[in-house]
Amino acid sequence: MLIYLDVNIFLYPVLYENEKLTKKCKEILVKIASGKLTAYTSCLSWDEFVWVISKTLGKNAR
Repeated sequence: MLIYLDVNIFLYPVLYENEKLTKKCKEILVKIASGKLTAYTSCLSWDEFVWVISKTLGKNAR
């Protein structure tokens, strides 16, 4: 199964520690890393990820 990853899959593990969705996002990323899931995302998702992280954690977070 091929799934599309929204930017939130990457943001939740970085920005939120105790959210239910954080655990689920981490599980999805581990399944992808282990080859159990196949996924893709877009360049715009990565652009949004960098923008949100830099706005949230500061410009030096890059």
